[in-house]
Amino acid sequence: MAFVPKEATVLEGGCFCKAIRYTISIPAIADRPLVPRALPTSVGFDKGQADSPRTVPTNFPLVGLDHCQSCRQSSGAIIQCWFVCPAEWVRWSFLPRDDGKSAPLGPGERSVVAPEVASENLLPSMEASETAEESSRIDLSTLDAVTPRTPKKGATDPVSDVPRTRDTYLTHWNSSPETYRSFCGRCGTTLTFFYDRPVSSPMPPLVDITVGSLDNASLERIRPDRHLWWDDGTSWIQQLVRHGDGGFLLRHPTGAVSSTIEL
Repeated sequence: MAFVPKEATVLEGGCFCKAIRYTISIPAIADRPLVPRALPTSVGFDKGQADSPRTVPTNFPLVGLDHCQSCRQSSGAIIQCWFVCPAEWVRWSFLPRDDGKSAPLGPGERSVVAPEVASENLLPSMEASETAEESSRIDLSTLDAVTPRTPKKGATDPVSDVPRTRDTYLTHWNSSPETYRSFCGRCGTTLTFFYDRPVSSPMPPLVDITVGSLDNASLERIRPDRHLWWDDGTSWIQQLVRHGDGGFLLRHPTGAVSSTIEL
């Protein structure tokens, strides 16, 4: 992949309310697996060679602008952007639910209970409250967090029977066969897309992370390298992302429409 730093890189992100956080650890380019059966990735044009772009082998991660209707409607954005990588690169950290609906953690899940703040007359300070909140976070791998898990025997509701769904704000939606999307159940941020491929697939377990949920510092370090589901796109959106806004649209510095940026 051409538009991610070649050296080992760590990206961080999470939902709007910070109940869900994640860390992506990208190895150096020599240690990144090739994408099976992928075309070479275009990285630009040499001077005077506009008809023949330079290419490089396609490694994970992929960063793709997704034009499909399901991704638009599930996120509410005119276009989705995905960071596609091996699931093992991503680690997750969750705040436990505080709505009284949590359940015991399942096998392999770990929760560190925050120490109580003892005070008879004073409420805990904001700093002490935040420290206690952070120390109680639940840390999981991607395959333990955002992928489907076999429900317990006799369960009538497979989704609510998944312990991590009841204990954290992570919420799953089975949007199509073998396909799961996850989002924060407290603030609504769309976070992942996961397709449960058969064991025979040449692909390793992959997870798609929403690029819009990356922290600003991490977002500055990557760029999209391709368009996905182009044939499912909307013409004016395709025109906008491919060629720009035409240069005549007003550019307001804030949400107020009373001023504009003069170019």
